Amino acid sequence: MKRAVFIVTRFDDGELHYGLLHDRRYEAYIRNIDCLDSDLLQVIDTTTSSYALEGIAVDRSGIRGFASIRLLLTTLNFIAWLRDIPIVPISTVSAALQDDHFNESVLHTIRSNPHFTEQLLPEYAGPAGVTVTTRSKKFRLLRKSYRSGERPSASARR
Repeated sequence: MKRAVFIVTRFDDGELHYGLLHDRRYEAYIRNIDCLDSDLLQVIDTTTSSYALEGIAVDRSGIRGFASIRLLLTTLNFIAWLRDIPIVPISTVSAALQDDHFNESVLHTIRSNPHFTEQLLPEYAGPAGVTVTTRSKKFRLLRKSYRSGERPSASARR
């Protein structure tokens, strides 16, 4: 049975852009999905029915919606864990998927560790206009040498 990598490139407004990387070439598909979790399982099952699924690659920047990315990645992580295949992040544009060097790097990444080792988590920067700042405190240590038997005064201890 031929081996293939399932690649999710984009999900926006119920439209899933995905593809299959097999025989060093990429085939792109687009499907409207009403119910993400159950329909995604059906998409993966029908798309990879004649292939042995070797791994899953996801472009997290192409997935729109906070809940969508969480549900999509939870489902894909579960499939990867269940089948003991790797799930890896990629950052790409659709033109790069037609490039042989890019396809080789995706295959190399997946084949270098052929088992499920860790989950793929969403990148979430937070709502627009909200920033996180940290305040650093600087401490200055004063060193003073004392002769043995001498005790520093109370003001010198502060």
